[in-house]
Amino acid sequence: MESLQKGVQIVKGEGAQVVSESRERIIRVAAVLFARHGFHGVTTRAIAAAAGLNIATVHYHVGSKQDLYDQVHALFHHEEQELLRDILDYATKHPVTHAAELPAFISQILDRLLDFWNHDPVRIRFRLRHWLDSEVALAAPEAEADLDLYKRIDESLHVAEQAGIVRLDVDSGLFLRGFYMLVYGYFLSGAFDWQTLRGDPHDPAHLQAFKGLLLAYLCKMMNFTPA
Repeated sequence: MESLQKGVQIVKGEGAQVVSESRERIIRVAAVLFARHGFHGVTTRAIAAAAGLNIATVHYHVGSKQDLYDQVHALFHHEEQELLRDILDYATKHPVTHAAELPAFISQILDRLLDFWNHDPVRIRFRLRHWLDSEVALAAPEAEADLDLYKRIDESLHVAEQAGIVRLDVDSGLFLRGFYMLVYGYFLSGAFDWQTLRGDPHDPAHLQAFKGLLLAYLCKMMNFTPA
């Protein structure tokens, strides 16, 4: 759960260190439980027990169950936003100007995205559960920030279209949704295996094969044929 550790600031001072470490432990445990059972399938008592703390201590460090859920979601969401912004900033500074450059450019992006999602299996399971908890997801304050990023991606696609590098014949929003569903479905259900049906999605060989599928999908949807 290194990704969660990055999102928790350890402040200086012995007392503050203990408080921060307790909060970090609660958030780590809660992330796993929420990912497995969803918001409504987890109680504060269960979180406290899994963290080895009493309920009063949990409330002291993180507030209510809703507050804790929001903190877990905020950490995962912040990390994903930072990654996408970094990728978009790089793409803005180093735009693809020739069609022959596109496959290598997409491959680099896929490497970064797959490394990110492969690093912490809890992240994708939590995000899927968050979507299923529709009344929670619909009220998410991060929706506007997500839309801003999607609009930047959409603008990049249109720029590439105008340059004659790609041609997108489908709705760009559905195109992006389709990409995310492929990724989330892969990490959730595992790679396909003809002997055991489901293989380990984190196996390097499976990841490489899946990357090839994603590259083919993106090129196909953008009507681009790799050389």
